[in-house]
Amino acid sequence: MRKWLRPSVFTMLFLSAGLLFFSSWYGGNDPLSDVEINRFLNYVETLDQPRKTFIQQNDVRRFLTADDGKTFYVVNFFQFKKLSGVSDFNEFSRRVVPLWLRYGTHPVFSSTEILNENSQWDRFTVVRYRSRRDWVDIVSNPNFNEALPLRLAATENNSRFTVTAIRIPNLFLLLLLITSAAVCITYGLKKFAFMIKRGEQS
Repeated sequence: MRKWLRPSVFTMLFLSAGLLFFSSWYGGNDPLSDVEINRFLNYVETLDQPRKTFIQQNDVRRFLTADDGKTFYVVNFFQFKKLSGVSDFNEFSRRVVPLWLRYGTHPVFSSTEILNENSQWDRFTVVRYRSRRDWVDIVSNPNFNEALPLRLAATENNSRFTVTAIRIPNLFLLLLLITSAAVCITYGLKKFAFMIKRGEQS
């Protein structure tokens, strides 16, 4: 019994530890201190006007001082410029997605199907940020600043706001429960098969 029991237990422990570690990394961060906020705002003052306007669009000081270290979501409505707008935006996305993933940030939803037929918007997106600290790190990253002109050139209009009230169940804790249940079921079936085989041999 011990021979086939051991791999299942070890597999369950290994997967559980991995998922718990990833879940801890994926959710939240330490809130920004006043010193860090002021340092970032001083950095913003050194940027050119288009980049500064992009960062300051939604009262960035109030946004950062309200930091609770938790996950938040950025909702965007885009109206693209004709001709190269969509291609420029797609190129911007291609460049920033690897940077996003490094900080536990990723798109949650994106659609070009706007329900209102008279709407001016071409695309609607929701992006999940692990924390405001990560947002600061991303928008101050040289790779982001290098790609940002593509986004600015792509959009005729952009309405952007943050949402902190959404609570999406932690996917990785759910995976942990599913994995544990699967291993337990596998263990139970193997044990049952072993007992039947042993009964037949006796």
